Amino acid sequence: MIALKLSKLIAIVGGKIRQQDVDEAEVVSGFSIDSRTLNKNEVFIAIVGDNFDGNNYIDEVIEKGSPWIISSAKNHKNDQCIYVENTREALSKIAAHFIGIVAPKVIAITGSNGKTTTKEMVAKILFQKYSKSEVLVTKGNFNNDIGLPLTLFNLNQNHKIVVLEMGMNHEGEIIKLCEIAPPDIAVITNIGEAHIENFSSKDAIAKAKKEILIGAKSDAIAVLPQDDSYLSYLRSGLLLQKFISFGTHEHSDIRVELTKTALTIYGESVNIKATLLGKENLINMAAAVAVATALGISKDCVIKAFKDFSPIPGRLEIKKIDRNITIIDDSYNSNPSSMIMAIDVLNEHKLKKILIVGDMAELGPLSKKYHINMGHYILGKKIDLVLGIGNMTKHLIDVIGTKGFWYTSKETLLRDLKKKLQKDSVVLVKGSRVMRMEEIVNALEEQE
Repeated sequence: MIALKLSKLIAIVGGKIRQQDVDEAEVVSGFSIDSRTLNKNEVFIAIVGDNFDGNNYIDEVIEKGSPWIISSAKNHKNDQCIYVENTREALSKIAAHFIGIVAPKVIAITGSNGKTTTKEMVAKILFQKYSKSEVLVTKGNFNNDIGLPLTLFNLNQNHKIVVLEMGMNHEGEIIKLCEIAPPDIAVITNIGEAHIENFSSKDAIAKAKKEILIGAKSDAIAVLPQDDSYLSYLRSGLLLQKFISFGTHEHSDIRVELTKTALTIYGESVNIKATLLGKENLINMAAAVAVATALGISKDCVIKAFKDFSPIPGRLEIKKIDRNITIIDDSYNSNPSSMIMAIDVLNEHKLKKILIVGDMAELGPLSKKYHINMGHYILGKKIDLVLGIGNMTKHLIDVIGTKGFWYTSKETLLRDLKKKLQKDSVVLVKGSRVMRMEEIVNALEEQE
C-alpha cells in the first residue's frame, strides 16, 4: 500500500478543501469506495453511480474514522472533504499516480471472450518465475473504470508486473483505462458480438477493442489472434512495431494443435499436458504463452503452469454428479460466439447430450435474429435435447422443434430435466449473467 502526503493527494486529484492551510506532515494511506467495508483511516472516495451516490454517506464514513473524503458534492460543509468535479476521474488519477511511482511492467488483456481465463493463465505462468508479492493481478472481472483503479490501489514497491483485464461496454472506455495504465504488452483475445447492443456493428466493436493497441506504450508488444478475421485491421495504422500472433493458423507465432494440446512456439514444438475443454480455451492458452514469450519466460515454466491449471468457475467447468452425469458449467456469461464454442464442446461428446440454454443478453435490436440463428446452428449438431428459459430463448426453441422445450421458470425446467436425465448424460448449462444460470447448476449438484 502506497502512502501519500495529503498535499500531494489534493494536487493529484485537483481538489479543493475548505481549510486555508494543509498540514504538510499529514500522510494518508488506503482508499475505499464502499462505506460498508471502509477501514479506519482510509480515504473515502464518493463514487456516483446509476443507482447510488457515495456523497450520501459522508457523515457515516467520518464516524467510521475516515480522515478525508473525496467528494463531488458542491454544497458540502465538512472540513474533511476534498472537493473535485468528478470522483471517478479522481479515482483514475490516483491509480495512474501509483503506476507512475511503482513503474511495473503492465500486461493488459481485452477481447470479446476469454479475457478472464487468459488473465488467469498468464498469472499462473508468471507465478512459476515470480513470487506472489511481485505480481499484481486483477481480481475477478474488476476491469472497468472503477475496478481497474481499485486493483491498482493494491500496488506496492515490490510489484514488478501487473496483469490487468480491460473490459468495455462502449467506445472510448478502453483508451481511458490505458491512460491510467499504458500497456507494455497489449493482448486482444478475439473480436465477437459481446455488448453489440451498444455498437452499430461488429466493426465498431473491433474499433473499440483496438484502443488497447492505440493506448499502449510506443515500444509495447501487441499479442493478437492470428485466426481472427480482424487481424489485419488490428495491425493497421499503429505506431507499434512488435507483434506476436497466436492461434491455430499455420502462420501463428504461437500455434496450438487442437487435437494434441501441443504448441509450436516460433517453430519449436512443446507438449503441454492441460485438462482444458474446447477450442476457445486452447487458443486462450496460446495467447497466454505468447505473453510468456514476450517476457522471455522459459518453456519449462509454461509446461509446469498448465500441468494443474483448473478452468475458471462457470467457464467450461466440468462437474460430476450422481449416475456418472457430467455437467459442463459455462453459466458465467454468454454471447453468440461463446455460445457456439460451448455448443461445439458439447457436440464432441458421444453420450446423451442435453443443452440447457438461457438468453444471450445485450444484443440489442438483433437479439431475436441471433437467437433464431443459434437455433439453426444447434440443429446442425448432434444434440439430443435442448431446454430453454428466457423470452429471447423461446425464439431459439421454436426453431429446434421436437427436441426443444421452453419453460417459464427454472423450477419447471428442473422438474422436467430430472425426468429426462439418464445415466452417463452430458449437460451443458449456458446463458448470460442476467439469467443466473448457475442456479440450475447448483440445483443439479444438490440433487446428487
